[in-house]
Amino acid sequence: QFEGGEKDYISVPDSPDWNFNQLKWSFETKLKFNRSVSGRYIFSTGDDGLTYTALFYHDSRWKFHINKDNGTLFSVEGMDPLIQPGRYYDLALVRDGNTWKIFRDGIEKGRATQSAAMVFPDSTGKFVLGGLLVKNSQTVSGGFIGLMANTRISNTARVISASPSNQPPALIEAYSKDAYTTLLLKPQRSISQTIADLSDNHYSITLSGNVWVNPYEVVTKSTVQVKRVRSSMPLPEALKDS
Repeated sequence: QFEGGEKDYISVPDSPDWNFNQLKWSFETKLKFNRSVSGRYIFSTGDDGLTYTALFYHDSRWKFHINKDNGTLFSVEGMDPLIQPGRYYDLALVRDGNTWKIFRDGIEKGRATQSAAMVFPDSTGKFVLGGLLVKNSQTVSGGFIGLMANTRISNTARVISASPSNQPPALIEAYSKDAYTTLLLKPQRSISQTIADLSDNHYSITLSGNVWVNPYEVVTKSTVQVKRVRSSMPLPEALKDS
């Protein structure tokens, strides 16, 4: 559970496993917004606030943006106006060759095809769950407010199947590890209530701010909760232009 403001997020060191020039790549997470939905970042990575990659929800759309020098180099967007606080969703971003797709509960919500010659910036910044890192800062903007049951990154184009809507974590099938799994984050109540990478890479996980495992939302599985107080920080450029 993340309590409090712009310093509450999870980060993982830079790695080739989140270089977005890979031809096959997938991000999956199981989440619930607690309240404010629009303008909330699910993940981001970048060197500063001008050149970055991020997945977020804003203006009734899921959005994946790759920005360079404060301009959008490539984007995938999908209209999904029925997202509500208090409900669980399965969210996935999949790259298969030059085609990118966004899925919610196994339903395709948006897709875009990039040019085969397009090369994305290879960031040296850390991978962040729960917000967009602010330039020259250890704080985030657009902080996610809610719960993430578990998260998986893979170096394959996952086949995303339809899933029942609004399934609580106790009834959610947890992501499993296989030969393609490069990051697998699950809260571990049995290990001092920490959050661990259960992939074979065993990446170091940094919990910034007041972060703890919330055992109250589940019966058989743990969740990560994110809360954020009102901030006077300016919105990222990706939100201003939306």
